[in-house]
Amino acid sequence: SNNPLLMEVSRRCFGKSVFLVDGLEELVGELQFDAAVRQFLRNYSDRHYSLDNFLDHFDQFLVDGWRASDVFRFWYKHGGFASLIVTRDYNTGNVSLQQRGLNAKSRGREDPNLLWPIPLTFRTKTVRDWPSPVKLFSRRYANVGPLPARSDQWLMSNADFAYFHRVNYDDQNWDLIAQELQNRPEYHNTVTRAQLVSDFCFFNRVGFIKQGRMLREKFRQAMKRAEEDPDDG
Repeated sequence: SNNPLLMEVSRRCFGKSVFLVDGLEELVGELQFDAAVRQFLRNYSDRHYSLDNFLDHFDQFLVDGWRASDVFRFWYKHGGFASLIVTRDYNTGNVSLQQRGLNAKSRGREDPNLLWPIPLTFRTKTVRDWPSPVKLFSRRYANVGPLPARSDQWLMSNADFAYFHRVNYDDQNWDLIAQELQNRPEYHNTVTRAQLVSDFCFFNRVGFIKQGRMLREKFRQAMKRAEEDPDDG
């Protein structure tokens, strides 16, 4: 495309650009997003515009005190991506959250002062979209729950790669996810399966997963099963 706005976003964000726009739509809701885009197009149909002109149309949408436009600006201006660390308490059902600014280029190094606004979504075996009381996680640590997942059931965050960040889990939950992908790959679409495998491989590579060797074999078996049964679920 020769659209200067899209070209500028692509130049700065590369492959992130599509995910950033999709994430903005997810954050404000499809109807509100469409209405804001239509208003933007009416306002700038015959004149030049900038990214800020586009984002001004999302100032009205607030999520946990953040304007949706500022969430986009933060992700647009900062390279790499955030990493969400999810640790379950299997007795209470609560979840501890920590964010880390890890990325592949830094090989596990991070800026300890950088706190990303991370939209939170959760999925369990029984609830597709659990309504988290924290919608936008912009602190170093937080706790949420209890979530509707027994100790023998998996939990996922950012399923369907709704937003551009990685998620790491405690080893027990990774094990439950690997079992789920082995036994029921057809219940999870290709994007979710690919995201889970990619996140596992990344965090295993930077040393965050204690039982990485054992779990890697389980994920290898899950990938083999998915290849044998490619139904997109």
